[in-house]
Amino acid sequence: ALLFRIRERVRPLFGQSLADMSSASSTVTGLLFSQDLFFTSQITGTADKLGFHIGVVANANNAAKSLSPDIRCLIFDLSMPELSVSQILSGISSDQNISSLAYGSHVNTALLSAAREAGCTEVFPKSKFTAELPAILRRHLGQESEV
Repeated sequence: ALLFRIRERVRPLFGQSLADMSSASSTVTGLLFSQDLFFTSQITGTADKLGFHIGVVANANNAAKSLSPDIRCLIFDLSMPELSVSQILSGISSDQNISSLAYGSHVNTALLSAAREAGCTEVFPKSKFTAELPAILRRHLGQESEV
């Protein structure tokens, strides 16, 4: 039952274009690149409580289509298959002022280092990202409300 509720909560975001996501009541200001339903639900739920709307990109090939002028932050799940953080970041103009966050397993130091080298603003082990999630979202998406 829990998996069904999570899937129903997240499913509307998967596979939608940013135009579809933006037609919702709030503007998408962050994009999460992830296929992990449980963690995606945790991140988007925390963002919702803070007053932010994060769109989810479940297919790395849709990255370029998902960017819009309203996006302030990209969040990369480094365990996502075929995700090329460097390729996505290289396609962003420096005048867009978009911060980029990456998180991954603390044991996969090569992926964490590669994200730093690609130019991510901040890179976290997944446990630290989870523990500091509200503060991280406020810092990179703006200060809407307290949780």
